[in-house]
Amino acid sequence: MNQDVQKLTTLLNISQTLGTTLNVRQALLRVLEILEENHGVVSGVIALLEESGEEVVIEVSVGL
Repeated sequence: MNQDVQKLTTLLNISQTLGTTLNVRQALLRVLEILEENHGVVSGVIALLEESGEEVVIEVSVGL
């Protein structure tokens, strides 16, 4: 598959996941799974800024 098409397909899958899942952690974990499936990512972390804006918190990780 063309790399540009693969990247766009991945972005579409991620946006659909984020748009249809109410559980944030479940959605973020699925994002990492999509990256693993489509791009061979073996480890990753998604961190979010807390509402206070003072701390970054790791929400999900895989392969660590």
